Amino acid sequence: MKSVTRSVASLNEPIGLRSAQVESENDQDFDVKTDSKKRILIPAVEFSKPDNFSKKTVQSIILSECTGSFVANLQPDEFVTFLRMHDLDCIDNFVWEYNQYSNSIYSQANMIAVVKQFNDLVPSYDGTNDLKFLQLYRTFWAGFYLKYYYPSLPFDRNQISQALINPLQTFGNSGNFLDGTEEAGEISHSFFVTVNNAEIGDALYSSILAFLEITLSDQQRLTSYWQNNALFAVFNLISRQTHPSFPQFLASIDVVLIDRLSELALNTNFNTDSQVWIINTAIYSLNNIYLYLPIWQPMITLALTDVLSTYPYLSELNLPRMSGHGCASKKDKKAWLVKHSMMKISRRTR
Repeated sequence: MKSVTRSVASLNEPIGLRSAQVESENDQDFDVKTDSKKRILIPAVEFSKPDNFSKKTVQSIILSECTGSFVANLQPDEFVTFLRMHDLDCIDNFVWEYNQYSNSIYSQANMIAVVKQFNDLVPSYDGTNDLKFLQLYRTFWAGFYLKYYYPSLPFDRNQISQALINPLQTFGNSGNFLDGTEEAGEISHSFFVTVNNAEIGDALYSSILAFLEITLSDQQRLTSYWQNNALFAVFNLISRQTHPSFPQFLASIDVVLIDRLSELALNTNFNTDSQVWIINTAIYSLNNIYLYLPIWQPMITLALTDVLSTYPYLSELNLPRMSGHGCASKKDKKAWLVKHSMMKISRRTR
């Protein structure tokens, strides 16, 4: 088994294929190399690939039609059929590149056709990719990603994202959405990165809560590589859209989300080298809410005070700074310490 790590430093940007995959691999023995008293200070993702995990793209034989020049000449119905008849290796060969074919591939007509096909198939989702949901999600995921950096792409971002809300809500409410299998985890991952890049987290807020809750109640699912990736995609979404640029998502944040994040941060079962990233990122998410939503600051201060009690080494580097700040009481000192230790974490990850 190889441990893999991922930083949360780029959470404020839309998610591309490279940023959703492993950024680094190593063979370190983390129990020996890592100082356990410092490992929660900087949010990072760290989990293991299954032994039978294989990288498909490098070894695949890409068919001649898996190119932008070929796909750009397809009519919308042909485009949808093409997506469902080819694997992700083929699709990844052309959906992520911005070039002379992109305007044709990402035409409004093509995107509407994919939305329609997605909408038609959603009621039949059974937790597998038999109906090629991953291929359809890939088009939305990559399309919104490119649109962010190349606004001249001809499809209407707002119209397509709004058209996706109802089918995505249906998908998130399906009986198989929270399946704990590897395959379902990969599909859930694509679901959440699509919601993130489409910037409609507020409309799928209940699905975010549901995934956090199932993670807390069924922690065995975190032995799955793709279930870990799906959870990381949820954290990505929360972190990116907890920002004034997303007022509707900010307005959706409630006591339930703060409770779930607090439970994740305080769950000592995650205080291991393979899962400590969950604690890190939950703290990071709480800190973002603290910064942008003053109404929740008292509740988050209490939660993070509990975090400091559970993981006292978080405060070690901050204790010398307490002198001279005129904190009137022990409670005030704890509140000040929580605020500044969490702000330090935030600064270190930017």
